[in-house]
Amino acid sequence: MPAGISNEPMEKANKALNTLVIMTILLFAMFAPVFLSYKSEVAIQVDQLQAQLKSLVDPASIEQLKLQIKEIAHPLEIQRMLWLAGALIVVVGGLIFANVKAQKNPEGWGAMRYPQLVLGMIALFLYVGVEVAIGSNLGELLTLKEFGSYNHRKLRLTFLCIGVV
Repeated sequence: MPAGISNEPMEKANKALNTLVIMTILLFAMFAPVFLSYKSEVAIQVDQLQAQLKSLVDPASIEQLKLQIKEIAHPLEIQRMLWLAGALIVVVGGLIFANVKAQKNPEGWGAMRYPQLVLGMIALFLYVGVEVAIGSNLGELLTLKEFGSYNHRKLRLTFLCIGVV
């Protein structure tokens, strides 16, 4: 703070800082396999099959190739989801751990001792995650037969009209 605005000393929060640094390191460890999986042989094979899918015309061949893609990609997607679930556990568990420890001995935890701050951090983390997931997946969901079979051009026009894009 600039001089003259507040003469109150800053409270040290070494325990909170250490906890957040450990959480960050664990998050890097959880996200690295997810990001590296996009360059794996399986992911490259799925990309090649999806490119091949665009050139097919026969509906039976298209369905057969879609099933093949799903069989190949499913284990990879499960693996990614497990790593991402681990990352969610790191964030939520780390924040709850910090708050519980700060309630027992508030010295060195700074603002982490306030449950409304910790719960607010968890709420914002989950809200942003849901918002990004919806924005990323809504277009693909609407192309499915069960949700109207919209084509990408029609979706783009619709999103432009309602101001989403």
